[in-house]
Amino acid sequence: MVTFINWFLCIHALVVIASLGFWIFRKLSGSQKLLTSAASELKLHYLFFVIILVLPVVFPKDVDQFKFEPIAKVDYSATIKKSSGNIHLDPGQIRIQDSRPIPMNVISYGLMSFIFLSLVSGITLWFRDRLKLKSIMKQSVTLKNLNSVRIVFSESVSIPFSYRSLITKWIVLPSDFLGAQSKTKISILHEMQHHRQGDTLWLHFILLLRYFLCLNPFMALWNQILQEVQELACDENLVDQGKVDTREYATCLLAVAQTAVSLKSPPACAAGMAFVKNRHILTRRIESMFTEKENSFWKGVIAAGIFATALASTAWASNDLLEDQRISQEQAEKMVLKANSDGNFHVVLNARVLRQLNWYLGTSEGRKFIKASFERMDSMKEMLDTQVNDHRVPEKLLAIPIVESGYQNLAANQNPYKAAGLWQFIKSTAHNYGLKVDNQVDERLDVDLETDAAFRYLKALNLRFKNWQLAILAYNMGEQNVQRAIDKVGSRVAFDLVRAGYEGDKDYLAKVNAAIIIYKNR
Repeated sequence: MVTFINWFLCIHALVVIASLGFWIFRKLSGSQKLLTSAASELKLHYLFFVIILVLPVVFPKDVDQFKFEPIAKVDYSATIKKSSGNIHLDPGQIRIQDSRPIPMNVISYGLMSFIFLSLVSGITLWFRDRLKLKSIMKQSVTLKNLNSVRIVFSESVSIPFSYRSLITKWIVLPSDFLGAQSKTKISILHEMQHHRQGDTLWLHFILLLRYFLCLNPFMALWNQILQEVQELACDENLVDQGKVDTREYATCLLAVAQTAVSLKSPPACAAGMAFVKNRHILTRRIESMFTEKENSFWKGVIAAGIFATALASTAWASNDLLEDQRISQEQAEKMVLKANSDGNFHVVLNARVLRQLNWYLGTSEGRKFIKASFERMDSMKEMLDTQVNDHRVPEKLLAIPIVESGYQNLAANQNPYKAAGLWQFIKSTAHNYGLKVDNQVDERLDVDLETDAAFRYLKALNLRFKNWQLAILAYNMGEQNVQRAIDKVGSRVAFDLVRAGYEGDKDYLAKVNAAIIIYKNR
């Protein structure tokens, strides 16, 4: 679902860039000196239409990678209501006590509802206009079939237009053209050119995209520019190649345009000789017929290259427009069951932990960080496994350095508290557990020695509190502070102490539990 939302937002951003780019392109392509021919420019429109749909797929969000940030470096604002309830997990089952519902991503659901309504509206209007056109065809008299194109006269229309379904192509002419041979010929040639250019086929897809992006004014701008280029390409083919007399063609265009002024709206998915009723566009079309043009191929290529680069950059940048998939409570429960399947101390799932899971798994920066953390961790795997086995401690404790340092062996000058190493020992604790720290040596940066000291420290904390969650909390805020919190709150449940306001770094315990869940679900 969220991947689709990201695609939707990326499409919006790309349409803005495309419409502005083509608007500039049109301004530069004056009647005196063109960057490229109208036919080539039209092909660019269709090419970039495809590019816009493909680019968000080429630059997708990396939803499969985990994310994490080191503790005490970022203070995240709450995105989920605080809950006083915990979800305690026993092997093989989950018991929910006093658990309040956690709100879903309202923005995501709102966007999905909007997308759904836009798409339904677009399809409905497409079918409505399809039925309208079908009605026109039923009231039409066929003049002739020219190859795969059916030419008909109809009393239901006042201006000529072309249309195609997936199989049949039509050119529909007003009945009062029957006695005007010149108008009929020019109109047929013009509408036939729309079919040759593929305009009548592309219009189906463009119309759906217009409805899909109905609140994006830049889509309407792009559609207006596209219609102008379609007409200019037809004019260029007929006039420049001498298929029609220039004056007769201009006269016919003016006559049809005058009739089109009273037209409320053209049939959907139809191209018409005078559907673009803007006076300035009409003036440019006529001026273009009588003006010698100078095309610059390489200027067009350079402009198109710059344009394509801008679109690619936008697609790459916009892949961070929205956070990725939120972890539902049901999904989190399944992850926690897997994390607790080893029979060691139980990971806790509550609103705080779920909030961290959703934050950690929801941004590209975080996923890049956790990926790098796991890569650094894996490079030490042999040493870490040996230490876990030698000390007989739960493997889950290996997630702590993800929160502490991202498995970076940080020097003391990189921490405001002068902590150092993977495990972020402060100097006094390092001394207590046999690590030498002086002006010449800092054994906190020896990954083997510091990991040994960290496990000895955690084992000592667990022996004191008889609870790994309390041991992890004490690792961050100090055992004396944890004991005072237990005495004041009257509870030995770690998250009861946190909810009462007793914690070191904000959400440290929740982040460690989330890190363990992610680590055990790799």
